[in-house]
Amino acid sequence: MTTANELEFKTASELRQALLNKEVSAKELVDNAYKRIEEVENQVNALNSLTKDLAYETAKTVDEKISRGENIPLLAGIPIA
Repeated sequence: MTTANELEFKTASELRQALLNKEVSAKELVDNAYKRIEEVENQVNALNSLTKDLAYETAKTVDEKISRGENIPLLAGIPIA
């Protein structure tokens, strides 16, 4: 199992491979991204808005595709935050 701290330092390619290897779920990536946003946003004030509901809907779709063995796009499930 990959820890949240380790996720912060992985590349998009590494995160995609972790998704495909079922080492982490897309939902866990979104959880981690929003946890990090909560930790630092007050200091950096970099975001205008968040689409948390959409992020979780997308994560659910990605996780379902992976569980069915379907192909996912290169950046599927990668939080951009």
